[in-house]
Amino acid sequence: MKPQAFFILAIVLVGSSLVHGHYSGRWEDFTEIRPVLNQLPEHMGDWTPGNFLKIDSRELAFQSSAEHRIIRHVPSNRNIVLSLTSGRPAVVAVHTPDVCYVGSGFQAMTQARRVEVPTEQGPATLWCCDFQKNEERIRVYWSWSDGSRWQAPDSPRWQFARTLRLWKLYVVHPLETGDDWTVNEDSLNSASPLLNALSAAIRR
Repeated sequence: MKPQAFFILAIVLVGSSLVHGHYSGRWEDFTEIRPVLNQLPEHMGDWTPGNFLKIDSRELAFQSSAEHRIIRHVPSNRNIVLSLTSGRPAVVAVHTPDVCYVGSGFQAMTQARRVEVPTEQGPATLWCCDFQKNEERIRVYWSWSDGSRWQAPDSPRWQFARTLRLWKLYVVHPLETGDDWTVNEDSLNSASPLLNALSAAIRR
């Protein structure tokens, strides 16, 4: 798949979770929308932020926020898509990648599994699952935060029920020929500065 098509697909799938949220929860004015990904520093360990991806204004009509930005892993010269949505927990907690990607024609190649990344706030946990559609292979990580560390609970809707605003993070990147389905612990550890910077931006 061409890089441009991959990035468009990532936006569509993340955006579909917002549409689902409109019909699965009651939206009210609860806090102003404020950008987060534009507050990332220029250097985050091995990672540098790149261009923002265009957002359909209809995604923002439900009093939620959505941001998508390309992040480059400098040592490998490979890009990922960092997507962040926020809003009422009852809505943001649902419609995870293992639902929306399969609904878009992908096949889950692994069971969703938790992975752990060390951060300044303690271990962050993320769900991880690998998907394939025809020749396209991707890996998706997702997690939630109420402003503290990133967490991957079994029931995020219950876990964050008392939270005023919830953030949901997607990290999406293509798997190339030669990449296996296992999680590379070294690459996860290198993500610590990225998660630290993202958490700091949310708390501002």
